[in-house]
Amino acid sequence: MPTSKRRERTALLYDEDYDERSRIAERLFFAPMRAKLAVAAGPIRGRVVDLAVSTGKGLGLYRAQDCHVVGVDLSSRALGRAVERAKDLRVSFEPIVADVMRLPIADESVDCVVCQLGFCTFEDPLAVLREVRRVCRRDARVMLVEHVLPEHRLPRTLATLAADRAQREFGCDTMRDTLGMFAAEGFVTEFDASAVGGFMHSTILRPPPRDRSRPSRSDRASTSGSAA
Repeated sequence: MPTSKRRERTALLYDEDYDERSRIAERLFFAPMRAKLAVAAGPIRGRVVDLAVSTGKGLGLYRAQDCHVVGVDLSSRALGRAVERAKDLRVSFEPIVADVMRLPIADESVDCVVCQLGFCTFEDPLAVLREVRRVCRRDARVMLVEHVLPEHRLPRTLATLAADRAQREFGCDTMRDTLGMFAAEGFVTEFDASAVGGFMHSTILRPPPRDRSRPSRSDRASTSGSAA
């Protein structure tokens, strides 16, 4: 499927009746993992970027926290619902319609990046991960609620059987090893709790030290401008 068509389809899935379609999964699987992340996170301060924030079901993470949340999503309608949730929770919230593979956020300007059930939907998760690394400050944290391909046979078989339906209804890929991808890129796990046979994870990571030999996006833009 062409890139633009895939993004449009994913946005439409979350524009429509996502809250209702995900109601049972939210109650049984997602909400308990969000709660585990909230307990493990402790104080969250400063500037937070919440990737694929959707309708804001995960905004309870920031309740009574001293932070400003930039919520990024492809769907303006979903973001509208997130704005209402943020008001109800009294969360400082700024919605941005943008592509998570090219965040409109400066290098090393974010104290925390959060993604709850988003990496399973991104068409190029490695590109998003590298954007996460780019915007993180040196002491930033990355917090995830995500499902991954389990190691154990039974949940792995169930994830495989559910793959087509998950892709059709939610645009998500149940076969990804998201945590393995972060580890391969040098992120260090500080906390990880799993459930459903290793299918669901709540995870907190630290980004790797920045490689100063690699130009940042702003460096590349400056060099390009000078050459012109």
